[in-house]
Amino acid sequence: MIDSSAGDDASFDIGLSLRLVTGDARAASRRAEAQSTVVRREKLLWVSASDTGPRFAAPYSLVLLPSSCQLQRFVAKLLDEHKVPYVVSHSASGIAGLQLALKAGLGISCLNESSVGGGVVACSPDVGLPALPAVEFYLLPGRIGESEFVSNARTALMRLFS
Repeated sequence: MIDSSAGDDASFDIGLSLRLVTGDARAASRRAEAQSTVVRREKLLWVSASDTGPRFAAPYSLVLLPSSCQLQRFVAKLLDEHKVPYVVSHSASGIAGLQLALKAGLGISCLNESSVGGGVVACSPDVGLPALPAVEFYLLPGRIGESEFVSNARTALMRLFS
């Protein structure tokens, strides 16, 4: 994730990031929207292996990304707030590893709709887990004097995600 307050930091050309759309984040989201372009909004889903039965026992076995991930921290906080017992059965370094761990039946996780791949399905709403918010993908604004190539790439990303 690229910190939108990075200002003129030249360590990236195009910033594409994700933010949660929660009641707490709406005001922050409105401020950030003034400086960024929302390119897609999706549901977050509780997901598991497609061959997993419809029932899960507490504590829930979770497959998560590292604690540096905003989404992982959100899930842990949400479950703690709702007093849902869980254990982290696997910590994947990226989405591909998370999808593989889910397919292997190592537990449940939270993914945005477009990241749910083959062998992984949304859990039934009655699984006993709290409701999840939507997420937004957004592009940070272009910089003054950026190259035409970078501007064209940003435009192509906006079309791809729209």
